[in-house]
Amino acid sequence: MTLFKYDSSNQDPFAGIDALLEQFGRGFRNTFSETLGTRQIPVNLYATEDAYEVRAELPGVRKADVSVEIENAVLEIKAKRQLDDENAKSEVALVRRITVGDDVDTEQVKARLEDGILSVHLPKREARKPKAIKVA
Repeated sequence: MTLFKYDSSNQDPFAGIDALLEQFGRGFRNTFSETLGTRQIPVNLYATEDAYEVRAELPGVRKADVSVEIENAVLEIKAKRQLDDENAKSEVALVRRITVGDDVDTEQVKARLEDGILSVHLPKREARKPKAIKVA
């Protein structure tokens, strides 16, 4: 149960309802995803003219529990995290799928897990890199 501090300066009796509904929705989404046992991995995506870079946050995950695959222009990151509760141990599956496009050189993709951050380097194929054309 969440308690809200009463603010006497606010005369609108329904002002706290929006905050209450937002908290309810957030709690429902968290409970629903925990029930399913799968959570989405937070990522940052970067693009340069030579490559794409994906950085995923995976704190507390061991290298042995991470898999990275690319197939049909979709990068899939899977991980397992062990959760230790006071009463029991549980495992949470983490998944993220990202469409990367056909211009990725799948033979040169590299992944590295360091300090809870997974970095995936996706170089572009030579034929797909932008080429400057000089206008005469």
